[in-house]
Amino acid sequence: MLGIATGSTILIAILFAPRLSLGIVAARPEVVQSYLAYELRCLQYQVSDKPKKIVTNVDKLSAIELHFNSTTRGTKVSYRALPTQTGWGVIIAPIWLVMPSFLTLISAPLIYFKSIFFVKKRISPLLPKDGFLRELPRVDDIGTLLVTCAAENHRLFTDAYKAEKTSYWNAQGYIIMAGFLTSLVLFLLLSLMSTEADLMSKTIGALIPAIIGTLAFALPLMWIVRLRYKPRLKKWNIWIERMGAVWRKEAAKTAPEESAPSSFEILVEAAKEAPLWNKTRRKAALSRDWGAWAIIFIIVWFGIQFTISGIVQLMSTIAGASSWHFIYNSILLIAGIILIIGAWIYYRHWKRHIEEDLNKELETWKHSLEKLSSRMEHFLEEL
Repeated sequence: MLGIATGSTILIAILFAPRLSLGIVAARPEVVQSYLAYELRCLQYQVSDKPKKIVTNVDKLSAIELHFNSTTRGTKVSYRALPTQTGWGVIIAPIWLVMPSFLTLISAPLIYFKSIFFVKKRISPLLPKDGFLRELPRVDDIGTLLVTCAAENHRLFTDAYKAEKTSYWNAQGYIIMAGFLTSLVLFLLLSLMSTEADLMSKTIGALIPAIIGTLAFALPLMWIVRLRYKPRLKKWNIWIERMGAVWRKEAAKTAPEESAPSSFEILVEAAKEAPLWNKTRRKAALSRDWGAWAIIFIIVWFGIQFTISGIVQLMSTIAGASSWHFIYNSILLIAGIILIIGAWIYYRHWKRHIEEDLNKELETWKHSLEKLSSRMEHFLEEL
């Protein structure tokens, strides 16, 4: 089984680490990046725009990362297949469980080939065969800005909804774990207090009250959590639908209904929710980042194992232990402490990186909305 887990890990690296070339376009990297981001948004794909790269989700499991690098002939466009956060969960979970890790050997290639097929079907046709871009959308055009802002709002609201849902299931999971521990403690206490001589009667007599007590503790708390999160999830869902409607309308260049609010008015209204985006996404960031969570868990797990083992062995052998055993156990203890400190340092670094990414996304979104507002004011002045 260890061989399958190792093979799965190697397969993941082979599939998702390399970048593949899409060609060279005779334009500056920022121009090519803006062009592809706009075209993908017009095709109703969510795009995360970052320095020198964009990430777009193919579906719930697959994504594509496009890179734009300057060369002497123009911009080299390359891509890398990626799983989404849900996709990483589907791939990594079997490895953690070890026994069914062969499932990774199936899911990883499927996710990879879905990403590759998306590139061939959707992205390759957007790039000119001769390498020269002809019709480019003006980045300051009102129509372009409306599509960009609506698509970005839709992505951020969707991400906030997913983060809120993750927080909801985290809270329910904590209650279930607390309920299980409560049930175990009650069972042990009732078993010790029971005067029954028969083991079966003693077990049943302790188990039933323990289960009833746990349900009485857990079910009301689970219901309270549900009542607490339901309005938030509903609110994010409503905004996703509203932004989706605006995005589709602007991408299709459809004329607005006379009685309905304009796309710009809806975007300005949506801006009031911006402070909650980062707060919601920040709260569930670690639970949604399978890679960081796995690294921290592994380091802490081995750190605790080494620390406990070192302390126990030092205490049991300190009286008559040889110098070699004393040195070995001391090293084990120190290694455990170093691993735990290392996990804390890694977590702080990861948290700082997430904060920077979230703040940059928010600043980019604000800049786009300010640019749109400025263009709208200028357009109204001209009228």
